[in-house]
Amino acid sequence: MIMYAKLLKTNGFTLIELLVVISIISLLSSVVLSSLNDARKKVSSTKTLSNALEYRKAIELYRTDNANYPNPGDTIYHCLGDYATNVCGNETVGIPGSGIYSEDTDLQSALRDYIVFPKNDPVPYAIGGGTWYLNGPIYKCNNEACTTAQMVSWTETQNSCIGGASSAIRPPSYNPVLLYYRECTYVFQ
Repeated sequence: MIMYAKLLKTNGFTLIELLVVISIISLLSSVVLSSLNDARKKVSSTKTLSNALEYRKAIELYRTDNANYPNPGDTIYHCLGDYATNVCGNETVGIPGSGIYSEDTDLQSALRDYIVFPKNDPVPYAIGGGTWYLNGPIYKCNNEACTTAQMVSWTETQNSCIGGASSAIRPPSYNPVLLYYRECTYVFQ
């Protein structure tokens, strides 16, 4: 009888033991992946704030040398930066044409002596039922002479804005793509 019992004993894992191990591994990997995503958002937001600060410095240096802010010739928003498609706000869903901001060659030329355009990370942005990915800050003159101007940038986290910028935290009802994001508006005067 003892010999028969030894023959029935196997050297493996039961199905329950394997399922428990797989469950534990799945739980641990989901925790790690969510932490990595949070870290990615923080890095992206920090980079966005750093880029906005560099643009602010370049715009202020331009004003010091030229008495006014860089003037694209109108009072609509334009991209700050150099993009392959000449567009920094790409509409993906929603109202046609309402989320698209383009580059302005006069604005780019004016700032080229003051900044090496940094690479911007795309930030999902939604308003009025549409969703876009903004790849960098946007800029506009507040009047035709461009004696005042403003720059707007967005971050994926609730980090603070660059010094002197006003900010608004947008809730989920305003932007279904993100839980919360911060909109930073810096006014040049």
